[in-house]
Amino acid sequence: MATERAQEKRQFGHRARLALTPAQIRLVDAQAHAVRTMWNLLHDWWTMLPKGKRTLAAADAAIRQARRDIDWLAALPAQAAQAVLKTYFQAWKNCWDGRAEAPNFKARFRTVMSLEQRAAHRKSFRKPGQETSNRLKRTYEQIASLRATAKRRASDWQHRTTTHLARTYGVIVVERLDIPNMVRSARGTIENPGKNVAQKSGLNRSISQEAWGRTVTMLTYKAARQGGTLHKVPAPGTSRRCSMCGFTTPGSRESQAVFVCKNEGCGWSDNADRNAARNVLHLYRMSHALVPAAGRAVGRRPRGVKPATAR
Repeated sequence: MATERAQEKRQFGHRARLALTPAQIRLVDAQAHAVRTMWNLLHDWWTMLPKGKRTLAAADAAIRQARRDIDWLAALPAQAAQAVLKTYFQAWKNCWDGRAEAPNFKARFRTVMSLEQRAAHRKSFRKPGQETSNRLKRTYEQIASLRATAKRRASDWQHRTTTHLARTYGVIVVERLDIPNMVRSARGTIENPGKNVAQKSGLNRSISQEAWGRTVTMLTYKAARQGGTLHKVPAPGTSRRCSMCGFTTPGSRESQAVFVCKNEGCGWSDNADRNAARNVLHLYRMSHALVPAAGRAVGRRPRGVKPATAR
């Protein structure tokens, strides 16, 4: 009977969302930065030493001394520091055995761009007509995987956020943005070359990644399903107009995040996005909402947008 019970025993795994307090979030963030810095300091120390002095005991002594000398490294527990040393030493063993590349410095963010730079570097060694190497193919696969993950996360966030907004508010007001015109290239022509092409190019990529049009599309059909409505108002001037006095004065947008009215006798200051949102709502209340395009069924999910039944 005991054997039968042992055979019937099952192991099940489950996921749980970890809810941290603001203080715990700051502590975990500080420890994560300390781990990355510890790795980079250890790598710098290891590569500068002669090969004869690269020992595990010397590295352990160096880590202990660093935790005593640098205050914010002390936020990292001693066991975690030892785990960094163990992982770093194992990375070198994998490199010596030919299973992986040599360890390198850890950047704060792992982006698709660094993998694309690696692919461009490896592609430079390929001769014309030569078949793509397996290493370059693996790099392309990593790039595709990271892009797909980023797209899924962005879509998931959009579905959750738009569902929450549609269930919470009966009336939703947005700006009518000409997104195709906003992401138009600033390269210009040979006769009239554009200005700040690189900066405009980066802005265009950022706007495209945010997928503003898809967010509005989701809000439209989800609001209709919940019995609400979505309205669009003209976009010009909403970010530069003061929502308190209604005047538009030069220099009021002091930064990307702060709005300070320069009109005498006003001096209204607020978050720039909140000030623009107040202007958008004011335009709707003043009956400046644009008439929606005819011919589209209300509440119908557009083609190419996945349903949000599981959101």
